[in-house]
Amino acid sequence: MGVLSVQRLIDEDFNEGPEGRTRVLQYRVRCSSIYDDRSTISASGMIPAQYSISGGMMLRQRRFERSGKNKRVWRVQCEWDTQVSQNEIERATQADPTARQVTVDIVTIREQVPTFKDRNGRSTTNIVGRPYDPVLMRWRSRLRFECQVNVPYSSGYPGWFFNLADCLNEEPATIRGAEFEEKTLMFIPDRIPDRITEGDYTFYPCRFAVEWTPEGWDQEVLQADVYQRVEGVLRRITEDGVPVTTVRKLDEDGKVIDSDGPDDAFYKTEEIQLLGDFSVLEDFLA
Repeated sequence: MGVLSVQRLIDEDFNEGPEGRTRVLQYRVRCSSIYDDRSTISASGMIPAQYSISGGMMLRQRRFERSGKNKRVWRVQCEWDTQVSQNEIERATQADPTARQVTVDIVTIREQVPTFKDRNGRSTTNIVGRPYDPVLMRWRSRLRFECQVNVPYSSGYPGWFFNLADCLNEEPATIRGAEFEEKTLMFIPDRIPDRITEGDYTFYPCRFAVEWTPEGWDQEVLQADVYQRVEGVLRRITEDGVPVTTVRKLDEDGKVIDSDGPDDAFYKTEEIQLLGDFSVLEDFLA
């Protein structure tokens, strides 16, 4: 069961007087079954919702009646006027789930991640200047903004929910007034349950998260190996003619670093995650 088509009829009544404007619109609705009724039509999202506001006018009344002998065809009359109080506007906003403010909950995630530098930015090495094996771990806190936005059923699934999956913000972004630098936020789609109907409104409650880490999501990796590159050729590192069995620090050219000071190290930044345009989220996250 469901609505097959909606046609707006040309017979329209528009009046303007001392007390404001009124407008009456007529729709011809074709359903798939004789058992479809006004609740089916309302839930389709294909005609204006009760108490919705457009152009300064509120839809105060909707009248439903079957059109002639065809029990699958309905005639819907929508009656608008401009006598709208602030209380009515607030009531209409609360009645429309898609007009509600997006919910944002902040959750802290504690995790351990590999570290190649100490708090002073110097490489972490053992007492003889060699990289630790296994790599040292450190604690890190990430903030997770858990969000829900109600999307009209008639609009279908939002493209950004899929297109931004696991992407980083390519430009600075704002969440509830807090500003975040580029490449520090990651979009994580959660779930879109089946459609929900509240009164005349049908919508998808889209749930997603945005995670933030201050150092960003790119990874700085200490360059170390048991091999080095010599004149473009990969060769095993040796000491006194014997191949080493533990990694040695390498410079930016891939050659072994002979000195063992904590500042004698080269880090390569790996930019792994895709970038995305987070501006599509500004309407409900800023």
